[in-house]
Amino acid sequence: MIFLLVVSNFFSFSSEKAWIQKYAKTMAQIEDEAETAKRIKEYYRQFCGWAEEFEMASTARKRVILSELLEKVEVGKGYQVTIRLKMSYQQFLDLCAPEDQPKNTLTKSHDEEVA
Repeated sequence: MIFLLVVSNFFSFSSEKAWIQKYAKTMAQIEDEAETAKRIKEYYRQFCGWAEEFEMASTARKRVILSELLEKVEVGKGYQVTIRLKMSYQQFLDLCAPEDQPKNTLTKSHDEEVA
């Protein structure tokens, strides 16, 4: 697939210099996507560890964990469940980030500083 992307872009440029620049840009994009996939895989592995830890926790500990993560749980007609988290997806990713990456300060939904 990478080869087809590079070859198809080759024919859209008239000069060799433009092709080389486009090739370099395409390769950088592919490397960025590979790095993103690697980070997502690491986040998933860590999340599974948290799930395992949650499973083994006592009921009281589970309640504490859920109270820290969840803002509100609503059950509507037909058992339609709506769950509001106390953090955004970006804050979750920052929480999962490896130690060598900078982390953003966590805030609650009404902008009070948490950590």
